[in-house]
Amino acid sequence: AVQAFGGDAVSRLWMRIREKGGMAYQVGARLGMSAQGLRTTLSMVSSCSAEQMHDVHAAMVQEWDRFITQGITQEELEHTKTQRALYHQSTIQNDEGYVDVYHRAPLTQQDYTGHAQVQAAERELTLDDVNAAIRKHFVGLPVQWGLARNFQHKASAPCAILAQRVRIAHGADALCW
Repeated sequence: AVQAFGGDAVSRLWMRIREKGGMAYQVGARLGMSAQGLRTTLSMVSSCSAEQMHDVHAAMVQEWDRFITQGITQEELEHTKTQRALYHQSTIQNDEGYVDVYHRAPLTQQDYTGHAQVQAAERELTLDDVNAAIRKHFVGLPVQWGLARNFQHKASAPCAILAQRVRIAHGADALCW
């Protein structure tokens, strides 16, 4: 669900804020999980000009509200399933993916067996499953927004960063991928 919302170049955030709106260079959302799996954090970030900051913020708030009230579409679900399958395939087919899994496995229990289990579960997800998970884990959670002016980007250009973090209890990562 989070990938459809802001995880790639066809996500809702990307299409609305970068492609259609032309308001930001970068925009996205991701889940960050602790090694122990006790807490998951959803982060939404965008870099934009200071002049666009409030418009980008308003668009992000609108998209967040639409995401938690309407969920995702079947088309978004199918795209996300395809992208996740490609991710799992690349993880097991190259040295970098192998080393990453091997390195993280002792801390996260995310070994190849775990990848296979996650991939099987992702293939079986239905639109109703995902939208129910969005309602269960995201609706009603407190949201923290941060706006920063004159933030120095890697390219040394002034920009604004918008970040939203929602803390989710353990277990949310089962359906909100």
